[in-house]
Amino acid sequence: MKVFKKTLDESLQTVCEKLRDNGGHLPQRKRRVGKSIPDFKLEEIKEHIACFPCTESHYGRNKTTKKFLNSELNLQVLYNLYKLKTDAPVSKTIFKKVFETMNLSFKKPSVDTCSKCDRINMKLKYASVDQAANLIETFKEHQEAFKAAYEEKKADKQLAQSSEVVAVITFDLQQCLPIHDFYI
Repeated sequence: MKVFKKTLDESLQTVCEKLRDNGGHLPQRKRRVGKSIPDFKLEEIKEHIACFPCTESHYGRNKTTKKFLNSELNLQVLYNLYKLKTDAPVSKTIFKKVFETMNLSFKKPSVDTCSKCDRINMKLKYASVDQAANLIETFKEHQEAFKAAYEEKKADKQLAQSSEVVAVITFDLQQCLPIHDFYI
């Protein structure tokens, strides 16, 4: 094909069209194949990202499975920490692609979680069997206290609606800006 190109001073496209029109055989175009990243490198990235504490939306759990990293972090910070941690880091593009597969975000959740629930759930992931039993008991007690406080608020609200003498002011501190506990 190079001979036709140089002899006839034609473009590659013109030569290919003429060959195709006359029933000639065209060789397959050689595509550049990108370097494949070894699986252990991809796992290394996932493990690095997973070591940072994340939260889930407390009331919106049924709406999304997205987890939220501390809003002070960003992709560049995570990548810089990754580069410090490993001898042969992958490119930032590959790092970003792996991050995007993990269903994570840096935004603070629009509906935040209870920091105590988050802390207990994080500890449960890495706890031994004995520790897990204690953490589950602590979590149950915390949930019961939450339910009792909610029921008391509900009763106070009903009392205020049925009585002209009683006034109740309630507000939800869950909507305050979350202050993350950041442990490394």
